[in-house]
Amino acid sequence: MPDTRIVIFGARGHIGYELYKIFSKSNTVLAPTRVDLDLRIFDDIGTYLRIAKPDLIINAASFSDIDLAENKILEVKKLNSDLPEYLSLQALNKKIGLVHFSSDQIFDGRGQKRPYHEEDMPNPLNVYGRSMLRGESMIKNIFDNYLIFRTSRVYGLRRPCFISKLLSILHEHKDINVSSDQFGSPTWARSLAKMAYDAILNSDIINNSNSKKCGTYHLSDVGEVSWFDFANAIIEIVNRKKINYLIEKPTIRAIDSDLLITPSKQPRYSALSTSKVEKILNVRPVFWRNQLESCLSEI
Repeated sequence: MPDTRIVIFGARGHIGYELYKIFSKSNTVLAPTRVDLDLRIFDDIGTYLRIAKPDLIINAASFSDIDLAENKILEVKKLNSDLPEYLSLQALNKKIGLVHFSSDQIFDGRGQKRPYHEEDMPNPLNVYGRSMLRGESMIKNIFDNYLIFRTSRVYGLRRPCFISKLLSILHEHKDINVSSDQFGSPTWARSLAKMAYDAILNSDIINNSNSKKCGTYHLSDVGEVSWFDFANAIIEIVNRKKINYLIEKPTIRAIDSDLLITPSKQPRYSALSTSKVEKILNVRPVFWRNQLESCLSEI
């Protein structure tokens, strides 16, 4: 990619941070923080983009706390639905591309026995999923020069996520319950950023060509695993690498998700098929366990 001027919204999050590190090596990247720009004030966003004059907008910002979203409906709508709509209008008017990150939570998992493909029917079960689906719809209704990347169970070491929460709990408790009937495709943020980088390079979105390569893609690490087995994999790797987190091996009990009291309802199955992005944009995802090993080796 020749030197391209890129604005990344949400650059302090799991995905945005890794995207910034990759793109800034050979491009001019602007990554406003919350102090610089309040993404709930669209007039300010418009002013920022008018001054920045980007060649591409990447939106990695969202209200991503699925449980908290149940009680923050208006705020969730603002960031997950209205913001993508506004950025689409800005991209259309400026004749530039928009890259947007969405979620596997747009699916309900009912009766699903194979990884979801892009054309499968969405039916979100929670406020977060509905807001993300609406954000996708807004983009698709406005213009064609976009890439929507649906991903799954993003984790990293910089910010709170399943890994940090699990290890934190295990400092205090050696006997915990973890859902064994919710399956997804856990994805390391750095892996996701690298795949997104390759996908963007192999698309024509920078050239504003509205080619057949633009559209919606599933982008995640390969494979599917339950939260229970994912937790056990984390503990096994941490202990094997002798990372100073666990003094003794804890007891992880498998439990049905219906027995866990949580504010939001989540799909029991939301693994994603990456066959489309592999075929059209020549992206090569890696097995989830390999990426987990790489991530945990950096603790």
